[in-house]
Amino acid sequence: MVVLHLMTLLRHRKATPAELRREQLRQARIDAPTLRQFLPAAAQVWVELMFDADTRPAQAPRLFTVYPPAQAHFVYACPFGDCDGTYDLNEAVLGMLRARICQTTGVLHCDGHRARRSGSGPRCGLHVAYAVDVRYGTEQSCAPARPTPAPAPAP
Repeated sequence: MVVLHLMTLLRHRKATPAELRREQLRQARIDAPTLRQFLPAAAQVWVELMFDADTRPAQAPRLFTVYPPAQAHFVYACPFGDCDGTYDLNEAVLGMLRARICQTTGVLHCDGHRARRSGSGPRCGLHVAYAVDVRYGTEQSCAPARPTPAPAPAP
């Protein structure tokens, strides 16, 4: 009875920005084609995210491995639970796959906002360095890696 009452309350309350972000990411991942559909020659895609070491609390690096039956969706939520930002690597990774490039690196900045009790808070700006490694089937060779643009200087 308590669980049923709690479920009813949760259905009637307004979703938080973080909950909305999670739902949007979940739906986008569901709607994305599988790696096999996008590029049958791709055997694995590794994505490593290494967050700025100067942040508090510190964020551990994260590694994602995508296999052919998994969705080819490369958008990751900011690790801060109260932030509504994401790191969108779709363009970089899908471009790599189209060009048959094996490795790339880069830096992104979170463009989300940290939540406050009174509404939207300050810009997050958490830096993440990423590395992507793609393995293709044995008959597939890799194109040379494209140069990674230098990160913009901090204001």
